[in-house]
Amino acid sequence: MRLVASTALALALAFGLGEATPFHSPHAAATPPMSHDVSGQLSIVGGTADLTALDVRIDGAPAQITPDGRIRGIARGAEPVQLTVRGPDIFDATFTFAPSEIAGPDGRWTLPPVEAVARASGRVEFFFGGDVMMGRRFERPIWNERVLIRNDSRLTDMARLLEPMQPYFAGADLASVNLETVLAARDLGDAPDKSVVFYTHRDAARALADVGIDYVTLGNNHVYDYVEPGLASTLAALDAANLRWSGAGHNEIEAAKAARLDVGGHAWSMLGFVGWKGKADPNQIAEGSKGGAAFGSDDAIEAAVRREVKAGRSPILQYHGSSEYSDRPSEISERRMKLAIDAGAALIVSHHPHVSHGLELYKGRLIALSYDFSGGCGH
Repeated sequence: MRLVASTALALALAFGLGEATPFHSPHAAATPPMSHDVSGQLSIVGGTADLTALDVRIDGAPAQITPDGRIRGIARGAEPVQLTVRGPDIFDATFTFAPSEIAGPDGRWTLPPVEAVARASGRVEFFFGGDVMMGRRFERPIWNERVLIRNDSRLTDMARLLEPMQPYFAGADLASVNLETVLAARDLGDAPDKSVVFYTHRDAARALADVGIDYVTLGNNHVYDYVEPGLASTLAALDAANLRWSGAGHNEIEAAKAARLDVGGHAWSMLGFVGWKGKADPNQIAEGSKGGAAFGSDDAIEAAVRREVKAGRSPILQYHGSSEYSDRPSEISERRMKLAIDAGAALIVSHHPHVSHGLELYKGRLIALSYDFSGGCGH
């Protein structure tokens, strides 16, 4: 895998997607949008492409692009402005901007410079989204919010929630999220004494697969919220939807296994770990013959990564840790992520804080320190 330092990378696009496009009310009053001339500049990184052969659109309408990458088009004005760039020689790219980001004092709307990544032999695109669940406030809202997922249209409603985010990963060779919930046909009831437990209807597995998600990590603090029956129901729902998974299991050995995937002619190993055991009884991690999430201790991370490297594969590790709403990773999380790189991991992606911690290149390899996707935590 070759990593190109570019804002067009799907990793960078994964940040903040839950807030990128509003969920429209069918009862909202219709206001005719104002149109605005929009200009911008596109560059190709990692190679070359015929810019005039690209399909460039602003809010779905064709835009003009010159041989040197200058873009001109029309934005509707009432919604976030979305720029899409497609072509056989590049990875598809989607960019979304609030009008306040691009409106100048002279009334002109100017996009910041954007980049698309050139296709090349052996180069692949991965998309990683963070914490995902579709229960709680989606079905039982508070603060006079609308019901977004209804029993009689559950799968359709779930698809509608995911639809605004699909353009960001539709062209990826592999798309992944952190599934931070139990999947079941009903609330299983027998949950440990935790302040928050997550349950989502098992239809969510089909909704994620239908929208283009290929793999989910389960190495988090909610996969074992309804102990063994909840874990079994979750794994069964994922298998039925043909969604690959790793990061949890019915015992410690199963939880530490990688999902081995071949993407772009290369052998990849997807690993998932949670960074702490939890105080509930039973706790959230797999220990011995007890099920749960894979515990990301230093020894466990190093052993799993080295095992996959020895097997001739490139490990990608997702780590669920650090503190919620913090401004940077914890020292222990940073140490473990870098330890994984030292052991041979090709890429590290992390989640749990519900806010972005940015990107870091460590020994030439990328660490995505924290990102989010679609959750019901009120952020």
